[in-house]
Amino acid sequence: LRMVVDSLDNVGEDLGAAMATFHARASKQLEAEQVHLDWNQDLNLSKYVLDTRQILNLYRLLQEGISNIVRHAEASEVKIEFSDAPGKDGFEIQIADDGKGFDIGPKVAGKGLKNMKTRAKKFGGILNIISQEGKQGTTINLFVPVGT
Repeated sequence: LRMVVDSLDNVGEDLGAAMATFHARASKQLEAEQVHLDWNQDLNLSKYVLDTRQILNLYRLLQEGISNIVRHAEASEVKIEFSDAPGKDGFEIQIADDGKGFDIGPKVAGKGLKNMKTRAKKFGGILNIISQEGKQGTTINLFVPVGT
């Protein structure tokens, strides 16, 4: 709930500041669940231009990813990595956990996964989720198109 309230108050138009706020909130949420967060953001996000609505949709998509990990994955570690998207106008975010994985079939896609896909489409993003029941971990790959 704190992440949602904070997203409404502090997202604004600065992507770098919004992701710093997200990092602080996600760290606290995962720490409370005894899940280690490895945050790798060497990328200067302030050089990218997204409007407030796009940033808010990105923020909420990432929130949903973390919430799903906390609720379902039984993970002990989460890695979030930001990187340039070579040859494209935008960047990529990867969220990977070491949890129990799940079947991604169409019957399994719950409200949270559908919301993530809808939010990605709203800002022209491409979302790819890789997981398999009985295999370790889930990886979320997100391409975020932006102006500079």
